[in-house]
Amino acid sequence: MLTGRAREQGERPRRWLQVSALVVLAVALATSVSAGQARAAPSTTPQIKTMAVSVIPEYDQPRVLVSFQGEIDGTLPMELSIRLPADAEISHACSLTQPDNGHVCESYTIDPDGESSLLKYQIVSPVFYVEYYYGSVSGAGQRNLDFTFWPPYPVESLQLWVHEPARASDFALSPGPGEVVEDKGSRQHGYTYTNVTPEQPLSLQMTYAKSDAQPSVSPSAAGAASAGDSGRMALVLSLVGVAAVAVVAYAVVSRR
Repeated sequence: MLTGRAREQGERPRRWLQVSALVVLAVALATSVSAGQARAAPSTTPQIKTMAVSVIPEYDQPRVLVSFQGEIDGTLPMELSIRLPADAEISHACSLTQPDNGHVCESYTIDPDGESSLLKYQIVSPVFYVEYYYGSVSGAGQRNLDFTFWPPYPVESLQLWVHEPARASDFALSPGPGEVVEDKGSRQHGYTYTNVTPEQPLSLQMTYAKSDAQPSVSPSAAGAASAGDSGRMALVLSLVGVAAVAVVAYAVVSRR
């Protein structure tokens, strides 16, 4: 017959084994839960496959018109968050649907965020389109304008075009462009970027002179085009011209 002390000594291993078993079970459960959470919530950072950015100083107003279009790879619908200049005035924040490039323009918010602003709106298709104005110029004389583009997500391939205003002289960009295309009296300066990340904003400076304060396109013509979303886009793209697009496409394919 075991004494009380012997019984207690005999029960200690059993209690230790029970405690150890509980600890192992708890660790196994925690590991299982963590693994399940990891499987349930994989990394879903969107990626932008291609993007085209157009910068047009003094297009139809004494400001800079910027438009960009991108194709995103992510779970839809999703909220798109894009950093813009602090004084940006939004014209369009849309999704483009196929097969006819129909515009789905959602309500948006734009809030101050330090020295810039943050545009947020929901996209319902992989292709998105944003158009805005920023900055200002007045009178005739020298212009010195800055432009910065903040990629909202990593971008595989990005084309950026800067259009010279009508009747501009001594137009210069810093850094210099990789492509210069002239077509039907207009001149565009192109940049090509690959694997751009949100931590790498693209910045450039534009300098030129004008002897007048008139925009390149009359406000009435621009207003008539903007009666439909696709009309404004077509008018903006017409400044590039079919020949310019062909030259750029050939250059890109040749380099590859």
